[in-house]
Order: sequence, then C-alpha cells, then structure tokens
Amino acid sequence: MRLLAAFATHPASRSAALALIHFLWQGAGVAVLLAIANRLLRRASARARYSAACAALAILCTLPVATFARLRSREAAAAGVALAVPGSRATRGAVGGAPEASPAPDSSTAPAPSTDALAEAAPWIVAGWLAGVCAFSLRLFGGCVAARSLTRRQTARADSAWEERLARLARTLGIRRGIRLLESAAVRVPTVVGVVRPIVLIPAGIATGMPACQLESLLAHELAHIRRRDALVSLLQAAAETLLFYHPAIWWVSSCIRVERENACDDLAVEATGDAAAHARALLELAQRRAVIAPVLTAAADGGRLWNRIARLVAPGGTRGRELAGAATPRLVASAGLLIAGAVLALGAAARVPTPETAPAAAPAPPSSPTPAASSTAPTPAAPATSRTGRPAPAPRGGEASPAPAVRGLLSPDDLVAFRIHGVTPEFIAEIAALGYARSSPDQLVALRIHGVTPEYAKEMSAIFGYGQVPLDDLVALRIHGVTPESARSLQAYFGTLSPDDAVALRIHGADPEFVQGFREAGYERLSADDAVALRIHGATPEFARALRSQGLGDLSADDLVAFRIHGVTPEFVAAIRALGYASLEPDDLVAFRIHGVTPEWIRSTNQRAGERLSPDDLVERRIHARRWSTGDKEEENAP
Repeated sequence: MRLLAAFATHPASRSAALALIHFLWQGAGVAVLLAIANRLLRRASARARYSAACAALAILCTLPVATFARLRSREAAAAGVALAVPGSRATRGAVGGAPEASPAPDSSTAPAPSTDALAEAAPWIVAGWLAGVCAFSLRLFGGCVAARSLTRRQTARADSAWEERLARLARTLGIRRGIRLLESAAVRVPTVVGVVRPIVLIPAGIATGMPACQLESLLAHELAHIRRRDALVSLLQAAAETLLFYHPAIWWVSSCIRVERENACDDLAVEATGDAAAHARALLELAQRRAVIAPVLTAAADGGRLWNRIARLVAPGGTRGRELAGAATPRLVASAGLLIAGAVLALGAAARVPTPETAPAAAPAPPSSPTPAASSTAPTPAAPATSRTGRPAPAPRGGEASPAPAVRGLLSPDDLVAFRIHGVTPEFIAEIAALGYARSSPDQLVALRIHGVTPEYAKEMSAIFGYGQVPLDDLVALRIHGVTPESARSLQAYFGTLSPDDAVALRIHGADPEFVQGFREAGYERLSADDAVALRIHGATPEFARALRSQGLGDLSADDLVAFRIHGVTPEFVAAIRALGYASLEPDDLVAFRIHGVTPEWIRSTNQRAGERLSPDDLVERRIHARRWSTGDKEEENAP
C-alpha cells in the first residue's frame, strides 16, 4: 500500500492521469475503426479479421504509453526552455540586475481553470487505476495457477494410439516440436495448456464416448491453437485487460480476437481432416458436454460462440462458404489501409495531446542596450565562462552580461514537472527575484505557489515587518496561518516591532487584536507578543485580571497572571485568604500557598492551634513539615 500511495502522489501521476483520461476517446476511436474494418472484412477469412483485431489491440496498448511519454517530455521541455534559455526575457528579469517588467497575463497565457482541480484529482485517478490493476492482476494470477494445476492433478497418459494420431496431425499442420497428450478428469472438453511446452488435455473416457473422426477433428483444433501460438496471444490479451480494464473498447476488441481465433482454428482443423461435417458434429457434442468455465490462459475446443461456429461450418451459404468462395482482396486491402491510417492518426493525436496549462511560449525580446543610468549601477561582471573546449564562451550580443540563474541549484525533471503542476512560471520567478529572492530553491518556489504567496503579498509583508526581505519560509508560514497584511498592521499597532514568528505565534494561539485590546483596557499597556501568547495559552483573560484587581492585587504582571493560572490562584481563593486577615500578600506568597496546599481551612486550624496568626512564610514552612510539627506536638503533650 505504501508503494501504491507513493506512486499515486509522484509528480508523474498527473501525466499518468491525463493519459488515462485521453485514452477514453482514443480507445473509442480505435474501436470504431475496428468495427468498420470488420464490416469490410465480413467476407474475408477469419485470419484476416483476427489480424485486424490484434492490430487494434496493439494500437490500444500503445496509445496510453505514447500519450504519457509525450506529456512528460512536453512538460519537462516547456519548463526547461522557459527557465534555462540564456538571454530570455524571463531569465533576465530573474537576475540581480534591473528586472524587466513583465506584461500582465491575459487569457491566452493564464493557466487553465482546471489545472488545480486536475492536480488535486490526479493522485486519486492514478490510485483508483492502480487499485483496479491490482484487482485484475489477482484474476490473472489466479488464471495462471488454475491453468498450471490442470496439468498436475487427476491426469494420466493417453492411449498410445491417440498419441500417434496426435503426432500425425501435428506433422500435417507443420508443428515440429513434441506435444504431450494427457487424459484429465478435471476438464470436460479438449484443452491446450502452456505457452512454452504446451500440453493437450482430453477428458477422461472421451475416446470411448465419441467417434474417432470427431475426436480427431477436436485434436486438430487444439493443435491449430498451438501452431498459431494462441496461448501467448491470450497472455498478452490478459495483460492488456489488466492494465486498461476501465475501457469497454479493450474488452470488446479482446472478445473479437477470441471469436475469430476459434473460427481460424476451425478452418485449420477442417483443412487437416478434410471433414467439416464431422467437426461440426464434434462441436455439437461439446455443446452438450460443456458445464465448466475454462481458466483464462487455456484454449478450449468449445471457446468462442459455439453455436455460431457450428452454423458457420454446416449452414447452406454459411459464413465459411462465403469466405472460401472469394478472397475479397479489395476489401481486405481497404480494411488494412483503414487500420493503418487509424493507427497513424491515433498515434499522432497522442503525440499532440496538450497539457491543460500549455500556452504558446513568448519569443524572447531582443536585448536592449544598457542606458547610462543602468550602466552606472550594473554589478561588476563575473569572470568569463569557459566552454567545454576550455576557450572563453562568447559573450551575449549587445554587450549584455550573462544572466545568473534565478533558481538555486540544477532543476531535476521532477522539479520541472512540479513547476508545471503548481504554476511556477518564469514570470512568477522573475517577480520573486525582483523582490530580492534571486537564489530561491525549487521547493521554496513550489511552496509559495501552493500556499498562495504572491509577489504582492511578499512585498507588503516585507514592508510591514520592516527589516528587508522576509524569508520565504516565513512568508509561507504567515500565509498558512492566515496572517494577512491587515491583521499584521493591527498587531504592530499594539506591539510595535514584531517579527514574523511573533505574528504566527499570536495567530496560532488566538491572541488577536481584540484580545490584546481587552488587556490594555484592564491596565496592561506594555504587553509584549510573548506575554500575549503565554496569557492566551494558559487561559488568562482580561476578566480574570480585573477580578484579581478587585481583590487588591493591582500590580500583577503578565508573568504573575500566567503563574496564577498555572497553579490555580483564583479570585475566590484570594478572597478567602484575605478574609483570614492576610490582605497584603505578595503574588509569590499566593503561588507558594497553592503549590504547597496551604488552604484557607488549613490556615484557620493552624492559627487556632498556634494561638496566633502566623506569617505566610511560617504557614508554608509548617505545611511543608506538617508531619514533623504534628509529631512534635504529640511529644510535648506526652512530656512529664
């Protein structure tokens, strides 16, 4: 599952999602072409229609790969050209020199409205596709296991006479390798299992219950599957159905392949035996025997549409008769040309699929001669660059200095894809560089776009906090926690000099201007940002401060309020202590009372026993050493 999640969130997932989406119309177009080709080839041989269906399946498998590869290369190339071409308008605006003003984006260059939505949905699309692939892979694996088990359980060597007939039929069909013939109690119809070393399975006892000519015809049908290498094609079909399971065109084209495969094998079997009627009667016998479903990767004699195959063989004027009557060469050529043209058009369309935010690249503006003012402020040129041959690289035309890169480090393909996904355009990089961030990392630029940090926001925040450029990471943190220029100005009106970290902390803990204004009205004019955060964290409110002041504690600092909240010194506790005659206690005494458990009830009982009103320090000391004091009292009472 971790591998699934990692691939679904990879930058390439967006291109994969687009390829899967575009395959919907591409697959439908290929299916329409195959339907037209089948119509043209209705009088051609089954092998011709089989070849057309296989070609359609190959095109269907090629289209998503071509589309994905084209999307990835286009994204990387577009971003690379825009960011790395020396002397381009965007690059010159991103360097330390005077930035060139970029025109306001119009509708032709702005990202498509669906860009962000597609970027968010791409991982879910790819994750859903991967989940489906995993599910259908289990189906494929189960078919392999089931097909393999057919050759290992409930099997026995067939009669030697039938082995000789099988060998003779194999030679007739041009098969040179040895083929094993086994009787199996697990199959109900003759079946071929295996790709490299095929094995023909016949139901146990079928030789005694079926005429020899019919069984020989069925064996010829199975040998036709081996000669045509249909098991390998079936495996490739299953792989295509697993990877492109979501498109109905894949399943329809695959069914066409299976139907025409059985028809072509019937034709080869009839050619080998010379008796179409016997083969038809054998198929009729299979129709009565069929009671189980063969595994995915087996070729059974009852495959395809069995009743249509029987009618094709024996019906007067049937399909096979029409196929053998004429070669239908003009239609065959037309169908082949149609499929080839469709393949070329489909692959061409796949190669030209645009990304949602693809926009025409602006031609680089010709370099302009530096003005005297610009020349006086231009930075000292660096040492001339050298080429691979060791010679100094030629300087740009017009005396223009070679621009420094606006992004720190080399951009990887993943960086380029992330730039395209999140809209990090050359214009955006130039505007950020013009504010003094000329060496930003790719991750920082992507984070700015993800969290909506615009150049205007960065410029305004730098002006508010007033110490040059606010670090990009701080700008992202301010934006994440909702610190707007208006709220930052309001906070500075209360605290004076404020750092971005202070603004973020105040925002996180809810120490807003209303909260600070309440404390100012309660008499706390010089409250710092740290004090406001601490008060908010520990629940010290302006009402709490006023209630304590009403008990005679008017000089409490913010630290005292925080300590009172931490240790539970409430206005009610102070009132109870004052009622015992302790009206001038210090804040530290009250905190010490709460820390050591000096309660009003305990003070009252202790003072009664002592016969006087003990001082706060004595009360704390007695409370700390309560056991020693009580033991000493008992010893005094028991003294002679």
